[in-house]
Amino acid sequence: MNDKEKTELRLDESNELFFKISIHGAERSPDSIRLVCETGDISYVFRGKATNEDGIVRFVVPPLKESMVVPGELYDARVEVIIDDHYFVPVRFKAEFKQPMKVFAESVTPMAKNVHNITEQAPKGIVVSGLSVSKASYPSLRDKYKAGK
Repeated sequence: MNDKEKTELRLDESNELFFKISIHGAERSPDSIRLVCETGDISYVFRGKATNEDGIVRFVVPPLKESMVVPGELYDARVEVIIDDHYFVPVRFKAEFKQPMKVFAESVTPMAKNVHNITEQAPKGIVVSGLSVSKASYPSLRDKYKAGK
């Protein structure tokens, strides 16, 4: 990964990122491996955990509230490795937090309209016609629920 690549993270669910971290020339394991996502004055840090596979580090980015991050904005992200008094950044990339999917519904009451003059207002060559439908011909949701449908 480089700083031109983009990784999409979902705001409404837990995200897992895996990196293979190879350390050469060190006599001990790292003190800290963390993922940092930042923009402006705000930084989020996620600690890495070693997996059973050699050198593979797992980062978990939990679900975040929209008030914490700006959906669609690109965050500078990097993996930081700290060993003794040495600081390394082996990976840089862009992280984008995707807006959670939302579905909205609202009840509406159809208004009866006079549809007889529609054909006169339509452009030439287009014929539009409509029929008035009474509300009584459609059962309400309450009626369907009572009927067990």
